[in-house]
Amino acid sequence: MGILLLAGCSSSPPARTPSPSSAPSRSGSSAAKACVQSWQSTDALVPSGDTAASTDLSGVSVISPADVWAVGSTSPAGKIQQGLAERWNGTSWSIVPVPDPSSAASLGGDQLTAVAGVSQDDVWAVGYIGAMAPPTLGTSFTPAAQTLTEHWNGTSWSIVNAPDVAARDGVEPWDVLTSVAAISSDDIWAAGITEWPLTFNSENQVAAQPLVEHWNGSYWAIVTVPDPEPSPPDWALASGGVPPSATATVASVALPGVAGISPDDVWLVGGYEPDMGVQTYSPGPWETLTEHWLRHDVVGGPGPRRHPLRTSLRGEHGC
Repeated sequence: MGILLLAGCSSSPPARTPSPSSAPSRSGSSAAKACVQSWQSTDALVPSGDTAASTDLSGVSVISPADVWAVGSTSPAGKIQQGLAERWNGTSWSIVPVPDPSSAASLGGDQLTAVAGVSQDDVWAVGYIGAMAPPTLGTSFTPAAQTLTEHWNGTSWSIVNAPDVAARDGVEPWDVLTSVAAISSDDIWAAGITEWPLTFNSENQVAAQPLVEHWNGSYWAIVTVPDPEPSPPDWALASGGVPPSATATVASVALPGVAGISPDDVWLVGGYEPDMGVQTYSPGPWETLTEHWLRHDVVGGPGPRRHPLRTSLRGEHGC
C-alpha cells in the first residue's frame, strides 16, 4: 500500500531575475537549480498477517512535517475489520495500536474514517462500529452502525463515547461519522450520516439524514442543523408500511464533510435528494448543500453570539 506525499521546495520567494545588462557572467558562477514540486509515493504499512487488499487508509491529518497521522481499517484473514492508525515521523510510517470497541465483535467490526489534530498530543479520529452491509465472513451480522470517536493524548489512543441517534418506532438507525475538524482542544466538530433502513413494497432501501456532533472539552453532543428535507416518515420506517398516497415521498440528506478555521467559522458540505423515488421508482436528482456556522452580533444583546447553522443550497451562501 502506498501513500503520496508532496515533495516541497524552499518556502523563500524566488530570486528576481537580473536584467540582461546586470546579469553576471556564467564563468566562475553556477546557475541556480530549478525547484520542481512533485508527488512521491511512500510505503505505508500493512499489519502483520493482513493483506494490502484488506487494508485501507481513508483519512489523514498533518500536525507538522514530522508528525502526520493516517487512519482507516484492516481485516485480518478470517476476521472482522478493525480500526487502523499509522504515524509518519518525517522518515517512515509506523503502526500505532488503536482500541476496538467491545461492541465491534457483535456488530461486525469497526473502522476509522477521518482524523484531525490540534497538537502532537491532542488528536481525534472518528468512524463507526458495525457493518454497513452483511460481511462475507461465514458469520451473519445484521447491518448496523454506531458512532466511534477515539482520542490520542500523546501516549496512546482511547475510545471516547459519542451519542447515537435514538430509535424511532422501534427502528434503530445506522450512525456513521465520516469527517472531523479540530479547532482547539475544546472545540472539535464531527460530521457524518444517520441512515434509516426502510422496508416496504418488498424493497430494502435507506434514507439518510445529517449527523453532526461537537466536543466541548468534556463530552460529545449531537448538534441540530438545518435540514432542507424532513426525516423519513413513520410509514416508511415501519416494515411493510403503507404510503398515505401514490405521491408520498421520502427524502435523503447527507452532510459528510466538515472543516473549520476558527470557533466562529465552520463549514459543512454534502447534498440532498428531495425524492428517493420509493413510490415511483424514479428518484430525483441530488442537489448540493452547504451549511455555515458563524458568529452573529446581536444588537442590544450581551455580546457576540453564534447563530444556528445557516443553509446554503447549490453552493450559494447567504447570511
